[in-house]
Amino acid sequence: MIRAGFGLVIASCLTAGTLGADDIADCHKAIADNDRTTALFLAQTMLVLPPASSPDVRDRAVQCLAFAFDEPYRFDNTRNAYIADRRPEQSQPAEGRARAEAMVDELSARISEHEAKVRQSKIEAQVLERATAACEKLYLQDPDLAVTNNVCVDIFLRTGLPN
Repeated sequence: MIRAGFGLVIASCLTAGTLGADDIADCHKAIADNDRTTALFLAQTMLVLPPASSPDVRDRAVQCLAFAFDEPYRFDNTRNAYIADRRPEQSQPAEGRARAEAMVDELSARISEHEAKVRQSKIEAQVLERATAACEKLYLQDPDLAVTNNVCVDIFLRTGLPN
C-alpha cells in the first residue's frame, strides 16, 4: 500500500508480475486525494508492467494514467498496451509534460529525503545500541556509577535497569 512506502508498491507489482486491482485502488485513492505525485509514480509503474487481463482493471488504469499525465489515455488492444490518446491538436502537450517532469522531480526529491532519513535512523539505532551495551556493561561493573551517568540514566529510563 502507498502509506507503507513507494518501494513496497513497486515490489508488490514486480512480485506479482502484472498490474492488479490493489495497484489500481492505490492510484484511485491518489486521484481522490488529488495527489498527482503518487498517481504519477503508480502510472509509471503501470506502463512498465504487462497490462491486466480484466477490461475493468484496464479501464481503471486508463483513468489513473490520464490523471497522472494530465492527458487522455486508452488501451490499445492491437499493441496490448496503454497509449496516450493524442489528437492532432494535442500533439504538443508541453504544459502537461512540464508538469509531469516537475512532479517527477518532486517525487525524486521526496524519495531522496526519505532515504536520508532512513540512513540517519540507522545511524541513531547503531549509536543507541552501542551506548546501551556500554551502559549495561558499566552497570554490571559499577551500578552506582552507571545510574549516575547521564547517558546511561536516559537509556535506563527508556529500557529499564539490566537484570
